[in-house]
Amino acid sequence: MRKEKHFLSLSSEKQHQNTHTHTQNKKNTDGLNYPMLEEYDFRNDAANPDLAISLKPGVQHRPYQDKAMAKMFGNGRARSGVVVLPCGAGKTLVGVTAAARIRKSTLVLVTNQVSVDQWRHQFRLWTNLQDHNIARFTADAREHFEGDAGVCVTTYTMVAFSGRRSAEAARVMEDLSRREWGLLIMDEVHVVPAAMFRRVIGIVKAHCKLGLTATLVREDSLIADLNFLIGPKLYEANWLDLTRAGHIARVQCAEVWCPMTREFYREYLRPGGTQGRRALLYAMNPSKFAACALLVDYHERVRRDKVIVFSDNIFALREYAVRLRRPFIYGGTGHAERTRVLARFKTDPSVNTVFLSKVGDNSIDIPEANVLIQISSHAGSRRQEAQRLGRILRAKRPPGGGPPPPVRGGEEAEEFFFLFERERKSRKRKREKKSSRSPSPDFSSLISTPTHPNQTGRVQRLLLHARLHRHAGDVLLGEEAAVPHRPGVRLQGHHQPA
Repeated sequence: MRKEKHFLSLSSEKQHQNTHTHTQNKKNTDGLNYPMLEEYDFRNDAANPDLAISLKPGVQHRPYQDKAMAKMFGNGRARSGVVVLPCGAGKTLVGVTAAARIRKSTLVLVTNQVSVDQWRHQFRLWTNLQDHNIARFTADAREHFEGDAGVCVTTYTMVAFSGRRSAEAARVMEDLSRREWGLLIMDEVHVVPAAMFRRVIGIVKAHCKLGLTATLVREDSLIADLNFLIGPKLYEANWLDLTRAGHIARVQCAEVWCPMTREFYREYLRPGGTQGRRALLYAMNPSKFAACALLVDYHERVRRDKVIVFSDNIFALREYAVRLRRPFIYGGTGHAERTRVLARFKTDPSVNTVFLSKVGDNSIDIPEANVLIQISSHAGSRRQEAQRLGRILRAKRPPGGGPPPPVRGGEEAEEFFFLFERERKSRKRKREKKSSRSPSPDFSSLISTPTHPNQTGRVQRLLLHARLHRHAGDVLLGEEAAVPHRPGVRLQGHHQPA
């Protein structure tokens, strides 16, 4: 069903009406349950001021980016909907190009403050806009763009927040909710169906909505709501075609099964143990730590790679990073510190590994990374696995510059290691052959390592240490749980919390 969108200015009382009711009204139009295709005749919109934005002369689009734009602007109007491109395939450029074609005020919603800075940088990189044309609205920056039209980049949380705001933040939010936006870009749009984030649809008044994601999937049944919150899927690129063409990297995944030591396994099977307690034991399994340390050393020293280590378990994340003396980022890390750690990882040859919690799943651009190691994850989440894989999907350019070459059989691939526990006396798994630039790390010593004589005491100390820091229960799995600093240890590339 096609419907030309006519925009009416709403009172502040109406614009905060129940978004669920609004969505159901769109969904049940004429009883068809089909998504409505909203179109914006931006060329004939004289009511809203134009934005003097244009792409720089040297900007070149890849074929699939042109196809995405053709689907959005096929009939001379801007269609609302979702574009699905793999991580590293240039979703940001698609959004920037859409803004340059519509040439009206644009609001960009992202998931975190790091992404706010990245989008601002991309607008500066690909268009003629300057800093005074691009405003940021975050907890640390409350900016206004100059003139009647501009670009504002903020987070879903800042817009959806319903609590008390500071006077300056309230003024920015009032202007944001009162303005008629020509284009609303929603990065990582798969988060919008969540109860909190879908509130932004009722708060922001936009003529055209463009959702961008690499993973149009959720483990609940809410992903279909995007058809009515945003619009239908306009275009989806085949990641295999992009890999063969050299637009994204070829990735090889490998499972590393780590035997759980006798003492840890005995404690793991103890009746009455909580989920958090078991998660702590399998994340802190000495064999898993040894495997992680071996992989980090091998890829740093032998292959000169850039390594990301993921862990959803905050306690394990900190312990691994502290023991290996590597920087880490989690929910409690401040924005300035995150930016500094990521900048060092990208540019400093002495910082080749960074540990990330699930805050690194989305919207963090680290094109230099080419190896992933996963210690613990949200098991069963297809979206999380795909998003993490996307951290190394960006195709690496040759040393002399120029576009990445097409991928051919037998060429080098980025690597993604999954570290799993293996029960004692379990059957052996067939090893998968893999190519590498140098001999692969040998895990045989880990499999045959005898039980440490002091391992029983080590388990008890670990559990005591976790209890003292309130990580043995449900808090253990919490993303935003604060992790106290361990005295006497200096963290490389990371501040020591007060």
